[in-house]
Amino acid sequence: MTQSKKRIKSMTDINQKTKNILRKKMALVWTSLFILSIGSLFALFQLSTVTQKNDRLDIAAQEITTLGYHLKIASHYLTSEARSFAVTGDPAHLINFWHEVNIDKRREKAIRKLMLVDTNKGTSQLLILSKHNSDELINTEMRSMFLMLSAYNIPTKLFPPGVRSYHPTPSETKLTANEKILLAQKILFDKKYSAMKSSIMNPIKTFNSQILKQVKNNIIQVNQAQQNLLLILKITLSILALVIVCIAWYRLVE
Repeated sequence: MTQSKKRIKSMTDINQKTKNILRKKMALVWTSLFILSIGSLFALFQLSTVTQKNDRLDIAAQEITTLGYHLKIASHYLTSEARSFAVTGDPAHLINFWHEVNIDKRREKAIRKLMLVDTNKGTSQLLILSKHNSDELINTEMRSMFLMLSAYNIPTKLFPPGVRSYHPTPSETKLTANEKILLAQKILFDKKYSAMKSSIMNPIKTFNSQILKQVKNNIIQVNQAQQNLLLILKITLSILALVIVCIAWYRLVE
């Protein structure tokens, strides 16, 4: 074999070895490209999931605030109608009161929805306590209504069912019409009644603050997860772009 042929063969072998090395490197590059693509898609999917969770938490926080407000408004509405009836004797207020208690039931609806939002039985007990205290307050309001209706000599059979179930004490039956009206008004404006109102609203305030605190902590965690996933996505996309550049360079060299 002549010297020139040996040189050509040697160059051919070197070129073949170089191509084999490049092929191996390209196989590694393509594998990296595939892995990075899968990783980027996974990070994007996770980011979408976390974003949706963050949106749900924002909605939950707004819903808790709104339901707490509705619960407070419903309780104040009952108090307002009971007091208005005791002061004016207008039966429209009596009708409004019992329509809220028996038909609209905004307190019960708000509490049920809040308990669905809350997964902690400890905080849910606050709502149960508030509802119990609210029912106790209704007993006082029923007493006031009974006194008002009996003061105006309304037949018992015409009383609302809730009021009809109230049993007056012997001392109350002996009161005059004016005394019954004054007592009906007094028990809805005294310190005991105000304290009972506070026993309704305080558990609601505590519940709202505790649940909102939990939701806000969850939002902070989700936001942190969002930032981490965004960082991962940026890194994988940057490496992916670099790999694509390497592939383009190889195609040019080849």
